[in-house]
Amino acid sequence: MNDLFLRRGLARPPHRGLLDIAREAGIEHGSEVGFPDVPYVATLDLAVTLVVRQAVRLVAVSLKPFGEVLEAEPLDRMLERLELERRYFAESCDRYVIADQSLLGRYTGGNLEKFSAAQQLPVHLSCPMLINDFSAHLVDVAKQATISEAINHVGGSMRLGAFDADLLWRHAVWTRRIELDLTMPIELGRPLVCDNGTMAGALATALLGEVV
Repeated sequence: MNDLFLRRGLARPPHRGLLDIAREAGIEHGSEVGFPDVPYVATLDLAVTLVVRQAVRLVAVSLKPFGEVLEAEPLDRMLERLELERRYFAESCDRYVIADQSLLGRYTGGNLEKFSAAQQLPVHLSCPMLINDFSAHLVDVAKQATISEAINHVGGSMRLGAFDADLLWRHAVWTRRIELDLTMPIELGRPLVCDNGTMAGALATALLGEVV
């Protein structure tokens, strides 16, 4: 994430750490379980780096059950941690969102992990024409065949090995050349059902504030 900012000459200035922010807010920072002298390491559910209209933006998303947030008492530890997150990201990013964890569903995280692993392609597969041809051919074939059969068929017709064909399939989904609803299970043994960007657009609006 930082590399992207640096490559575009948009490195952000240093900002305060969470210990200083917690001290100023009068909120106990907290320590690691079993190690009272070691401050806990704060984590975040989702951090997204976007390029929107030639500008790099950072969006932080905290996923929580809205029911628990609404029912929490004012001094509930969950609310204190959310307040620390809010203060921290007010200094370090463009947008901070608290979203109900059901928004992404149970499959989204696994799907994102699976397809994001193919975001970078080896040199011999990185030709845009090759990627576009593979994607278009796969979408056409997978209307009648299963996704798995289509990957094998298209890969074979383009003289690609099984590994390279699978890598191109996942890259095509990650770059949205093939639009899927990643909140649902992706079943390779079934024909392809394209989403046409409906779910991606809805999630982008809900989490990021705009369609990307």
